[in-house]
Amino acid sequence: MRVIGAGPVNHSSPEQTLARAEAHVTELQPEEGDQVWLVLDTDRWSEKQLITVSRTCQDRNWGLTISNPCFELWLYLHYADLPAGYDGSGQNLKRDLGEVCLPGGYSPATALPNLPRAIARAKILDRNPDLRLPPAYVTQVYRLAVAMEAFLE
Repeated sequence: MRVIGAGPVNHSSPEQTLARAEAHVTELQPEEGDQVWLVLDTDRWSEKQLITVSRTCQDRNWGLTISNPCFELWLYLHYADLPAGYDGSGQNLKRDLGEVCLPGGYSPATALPNLPRAIARAKILDRNPDLRLPPAYVTQVYRLAVAMEAFLE
């Protein structure tokens, strides 16, 4: 399995992310066992955009994970359970992430040891994993983490 970045985040619409993935696939020619994954969030994108990209990923047998409302939900779950009934905006979730992190803020060094807990927390929130688009306060990023763990075993 190769992990390849998809480029600058400032061009992160679902369509732009898909186009970058397509360019990487064309350039790198996937090898046996390689997987292509897209990671998106919902906070600025329409349902139509997300469903279109989801269908394309499904047609190409590519992985897709979506966080609703934002990627920071996945990061938050590395440190704490999402409070019952949480109804903050994506901006509030980003702020709240800073409050649950260890002193010094979010860092991969402090988050990665908590990956198994983040996966478990995300699975609990994802009560209907067959939905194309997750409901509010559900992240599917755990699917990518599980795929990567399986590869490393």
